[in-house]
Amino acid sequence: MNKHFIIVIIASIIILGTVGHSIWNIYATDQLQLSVNGETFRYNKAMTNEDKFVLCNPLPLPVSFNHFGITVFFEDEIQAVFSMQGTTIQPKSSKVLESKFFTEEYTESQYLLMHFDHTFEGNQIRIDPKKMTIETEFQTPFLGVIPFSNAQQFTSFDFWNVLNEKDSKCQ
Repeated sequence: MNKHFIIVIIASIIILGTVGHSIWNIYATDQLQLSVNGETFRYNKAMTNEDKFVLCNPLPLPVSFNHFGITVFFEDEIQAVFSMQGTTIQPKSSKVLESKFFTEEYTESQYLLMHFDHTFEGNQIRIDPKKMTIETEFQTPFLGVIPFSNAQQFTSFDFWNVLNEKDSKCQ
């Protein structure tokens, strides 16, 4: 067999594997399911790192990412950021992620998030929940070096429901 032919075959396999792995991670991060490690998600508990975020991979192959972040906006201003380091999640399994909480105004963020906890638990609405949005973002490299972000936006109520979903496969 020709030596050049073998080199071309090996190089092609490496290139296809790298591109395939990158495309898979971009697709798979969109399929990950988010939950919490506890009974009921509460924004205020997440601020104090009492709630742990859980990512579930329902797919048949592992998924990898470099960073996962959750950003809380109120009236289009960033109120809080939950930052988690990247990891690999094996097929049909879940992983608990430790989050780091960041905010410029801790007291203001705590006040807002506590009000939303009470509102979503069925108490009196004091602050319009339509003014709060949540963005989740996965960062994964394409071809190992080109940064790629996969972001989703939620209303505050939809995000609350996603994390408190009782039928989730991530429990």
